[in-house]
Amino acid sequence: MKAERNCQKMFKTRFARQSINRVGGGFAIAAMAFGICSAPAVALARELSDAVSPSTVALGDGNLYIVAAGTAYEAFTSGQPSGCGAVSSDTLKGWQSLAQTALLSGKKLVFGYNDCGSKHLLETLDLLQ
Repeated sequence: MKAERNCQKMFKTRFARQSINRVGGGFAIAAMAFGICSAPAVALARELSDAVSPSTVALGDGNLYIVAAGTAYEAFTSGQPSGCGAVSSDTLKGWQSLAQTALLSGKKLVFGYNDCGSKHLLETLDLLQ
């Protein structure tokens, strides 16, 4: 919802009105606006877990494996299941650090994930204070 409001504000600006007038037709601008404003909706399609404490955190060979409340969450840099997204090694290390912090301090995590086959693949990881 917030992304929609931001897109609406963006295209109500003077710049957008001038651009539409310069193009001579609103179709090209409308198509670009749809592409820009619809892109965040894909990222918001992920599911969020409840705030839970991890019980297992393992990093090795380009994958991260975290178990929390009996559910396994995974992330891969390569060799992931076919059609599933990979993340950078820096992202993997950052998530491992957050998960390890939560494990050692007893803090909780919220997992943003998408299902790919039988796996919960991480897209975001938030450490609650």
